[in-house]
Amino acid sequence: MKKLYLLLALLLFVAFCYLIYKTWDIFGFWNIILTGVFSLFTGILLSRFARARKEVGDEVIYNPKEFPKIAQIAVSIGICYYLFTVVSSKNISSYEYTFGLIYIFLLTCLPIVISFIKIIRDRNDFVSVSDTVVRYKDNSHTGEIKIDQIQTCSYNKKGMLLELKDGSSRLIELHNMNFSSIDIFSLVNEINKYLPKTSETAEDATEQNKTI
Repeated sequence: MKKLYLLLALLLFVAFCYLIYKTWDIFGFWNIILTGVFSLFTGILLSRFARARKEVGDEVIYNPKEFPKIAQIAVSIGICYYLFTVVSSKNISSYEYTFGLIYIFLLTCLPIVISFIKIIRDRNDFVSVSDTVVRYKDNSHTGEIKIDQIQTCSYNKKGMLLELKDGSSRLIELHNMNFSSIDIFSLVNEINKYLPKTSETAEDATEQNKTI
């Protein structure tokens, strides 16, 4: 069995190396590097404008903005078109041309379509926080949790995990609600401001035990 895993790992490594070689051979080394760096830079820059937090009365509402994400899609479409012009202008075989189109579709076009669908699907999702309650909407699923029912609030790989005082827990999958990692950490800190400190909770428990 170990030999089979090693063989599969070797085949995957060879396939990956071949993919890198053919991609650079068809599009050119600098085209791949520069488009990748440009996409990463614009993504980081635009994410700063997609901050979700706003205050409405006594509530803090987290509802990520769609415009920066649409702008990133526009950048991706531009990169997609540029790579298409590169592969179309070269004198290459039909196999290499098809390989280039498949690369553009899988690495650029498909993520664009997925991102656009997520923006439309999750555009009205939100989480609101006040000193009494946490409310949220994830597509058709809505919920409400009173602050005094929450034991701890922490970051989870899928979003935000709320541990409740009755022993149950509630996972709000913020990554499926257009939330960035920055917004998730900000939201967790926002909720934790309203929760009693661990030391205070421990002192309360000690006082209750003395009373009993």
